[in-house]
Amino acid sequence: MWFVASLNAPFGQEIKLSQGIVAVILMGLCSAASSIWLMPLIGYWHIVVLLIVWPLIVMPVLELSFRRSLLAVIIYLVVMIGAQIGMMLVVHMKPRA
Repeated sequence: MWFVASLNAPFGQEIKLSQGIVAVILMGLCSAASSIWLMPLIGYWHIVVLLIVWPLIVMPVLELSFRRSLLAVIIYLVVMIGAQIGMMLVVHMKPRA
């Protein structure tokens, strides 16, 4: 998140690594709470709610505008999904004989 936010930050604005770590921890807590309370009610639509709430969490922590925080969240989400798919492929890969 820190790297993505640093790329999206306005020229001259520094994003500290600790800010990125705090943002990811808060996003994780929000995701866990959403899975516990919203998923039984609305199913996998809770992911859409997360895409709205995560930028609202990232905005004050990383001091970005809503547009920049939404872009950072979407890029972060795509990278994390890609990493999970990549790990799944590596774990389930059959060894060569």
